Amino acid sequence: MARPQLVNNAISARACPRYSFQLDLVYTGRVPAIKAQIVDMRLNGSGIRDTARVLKISPTTVINTLKKGPALTSVPQPLLNTLHPDEVDVMIRRADEAEVDEMWSFVGKKHA
Repeated sequence: MARPQLVNNAISARACPRYSFQLDLVYTGRVPAIKAQIVDMRLNGSGIRDTARVLKISPTTVINTLKKGPALTSVPQPLLNTLHPDEVDVMIRRADEAEVDEMWSFVGKKHA
């Protein structure tokens, strides 16, 4: 069998007639490290548009990642570790809806 050739960052279809394999992700928003960085930036107070601009990804990707991402804890874990379990009543519920603190609007085309 002939050695596979790289064509546009994917293995040539001639080497594998049924499949082609993408070696590197084209869109960086799909990289797991970027998804983790989105959650970290949100926990540090960065907004959606700010996160999208810094990571050079779409704001829609940021929103979708935060919706699908791991559960964010609102209570600091070190505080919970200092309290005795008998002294604290904790009720954990999954939120059905949440609000986003940024409003987006389309102003329109500027006229000269």
